[in-house]
Amino acid sequence: MKTRKHLQTGLLAAAVAFALVLTSCGSVSGNGESGGKTAEIDNGPSGQENFSGLTVLSTETPEYATGFSIVRYESGYSEIDVTDGREYFVIPEEAEVPANLPDSKIVIMQPLQKIYVASSSSMSRFVDTGSVDRVAYSGIRESEWKIPEAAEAMQAGTLSYTGKYSAPDYETLLTGGCDLAVENLMILHKPEVIEKLEALNIPVFIDRASAESEPLGRTEWLKAYGVLLGNEEAAQAAFEEQKKLYTEAEALPDAGKTVAYFYVNSQGLVVCPRPDSSVAKMIAAAGGVYLYPDIQTEESRLSTMKVDMESYMTAAGGADIIIYDGAIDTVNTLADIVSKNAQLSGFKAVQDGNVYISASDAYQNSDDTGTTVHDLYLTINGQGGAEHIRKAE
Repeated sequence: MKTRKHLQTGLLAAAVAFALVLTSCGSVSGNGESGGKTAEIDNGPSGQENFSGLTVLSTETPEYATGFSIVRYESGYSEIDVTDGREYFVIPEEAEVPANLPDSKIVIMQPLQKIYVASSSSMSRFVDTGSVDRVAYSGIRESEWKIPEAAEAMQAGTLSYTGKYSAPDYETLLTGGCDLAVENLMILHKPEVIEKLEALNIPVFIDRASAESEPLGRTEWLKAYGVLLGNEEAAQAAFEEQKKLYTEAEALPDAGKTVAYFYVNSQGLVVCPRPDSSVAKMIAAAGGVYLYPDIQTEESRLSTMKVDMESYMTAAGGADIIIYDGAIDTVNTLADIVSKNAQLSGFKAVQDGNVYISASDAYQNSDDTGTTVHDLYLTINGQGGAEHIRKAE
C-alpha cells in the first residue's frame, strides 16, 4: 500500500533525477467543456471505486461552471474531475493513499502549506477562502501584483518570487518543499513544465476557470479550491456572495443604454470583447446593450477581437457609454484615452463626457463577477458610486 510517507520519500529520488528531468518533454491535451446549468448533488452512496472499496457518497455538478465536478468519498476523501481528463484525488490529512489507486489519479495530499501560484488570476481564490498564508511561491513579482494581500505577503517575506509559469525555479520549489503548483491554461503551451514538476513529485493543478462561458461559472471554480484547501465553507460563502450581487443586478430595471468596452493596443488597433465573452455577458446582465463590430477574425478562439479604429467607430461610435479597459492598458484621464487615436474624439460618449475606466486589478480579481456586474449597473445607469469603475476626467 502506498502511504503518505511513501510519496514524501519520492522527493529524495526526485532530487537525484533533477538533472534528467530538465530535458524531459511531453504533451498535454484538453477536451471540450461540458456540463449542466443546474446545481446537482447526487447523495449516494452510488457505488464503489475499484480501489480499497471506497464508497462514493455524492457527486456534485456545479450550478454554472461546466469545467469540473466534485466527487466525495467516505472517510473524507474527495476528487475534482475536470473536463480536460485530469482527475485530482485529494487525500485528507493523516490518511493513507488508497490501495490500487489508478495511475490516472493525480494525488494531492492535505494539508497544503507551500503552494506555488504561477497564475495571477488564481490568487483571488486564495484571498476569498482566507488561504493566502498557504501560498509560499509566486510566479508574479511584487511590483506586478494588484492584489494587496499578495503584495503584502511578498513584502513580509512569506511569499517569494520563484520564476514565471514557463520557467519556474525547480530547485527552489524542490528544496523548499512545494506541495502543489497552481497554473492556468497558459501552461498547456509549456507541457514540459508540467512533466518536470510532476517528476519532482509536485502535483500540478490547472485552473480552467477562464474557459468558462458564464461569468458566474468562472467564480464557481472557488468550490474546487475549497476542496483542495479543505475550506469548502469559506469557498461556498464567497461564491454565494458574488452570485447574490450578480443576480440582484440582473433583476434591477435598466435604462437600455449602449456600451462600448475596449482598449487601444500598441499597434493602434482596438481590442474589444467578443459578443459571447464573459465581459459582454456581464454588460448585458447589468442592463447594457453591448456594441461590437460584426466581423470575423482569425483569432476566433480568443475572448477578444482586434479591429482598426475606422471599423470600430462604425460599430460603436454612437455608444452612450465608453468603458476603457484599464486592467490591460493603464490610463488616468480622458485626454490619455483620446491621445490613443484622434478619431476617439468623434465618439458620442466622448463628446457627452460619458467615458469611464475600469480598475487595474480587474483581471487579477477574477472571482469578483458579481461585484463587477454591480459596478457596471451603477455606471451604465448613471447612478455613480461604482467601486471598481471610475469616470475619466
